[in-house]
Amino acid sequence: MPSFFLLLKYTNITIILGEKADIYMMEKYINEVILDVRRGNEEDLKNTIEEIKAYAKTYENDKVTLIDLKKSHSHVLDEERYIITLQIERDTENLGRKYEYEEEKIVGFFEDEEE
Repeated sequence: MPSFFLLLKYTNITIILGEKADIYMMEKYINEVILDVRRGNEEDLKNTIEEIKAYAKTYENDKVTLIDLKKSHSHVLDEERYIITLQIERDTENLGRKYEYEEEKIVGFFEDEEE
C-alpha cells in the first residue's frame, strides 16, 4: 500500500474574467503530493495517481489535472519516490455538490446510492 502526503506547498490563483455585469470567477490551486513509498508496476502507479486526483477534489465539478510527475530517490528510506504536481480548477459559479466524506470522492455521493 503506497503512502503519500501533501506538501505544505500550496498555490492559489484566482482568475476573474468578464465585465462588471457578467463576472466569471475561476480559481486554480496547485498541490504537490509526495508518494513516499511505491511498490508495484506502472499500472499501479497510474491507479494511485487517479486516486490522489480524486481525493484532491472538494466539489463535484472540480477539475483535477496532473501537471507534473517527477521521480526521485528517498535517502531516508533508500527507495524511489514520486513528486506529483496537481492543478485543481474550480468554477465558482458552477461548484456542484460538496463532498461531505472522503469516501464519496472515490465511490460517489452516498445520497445517490440511496435512490
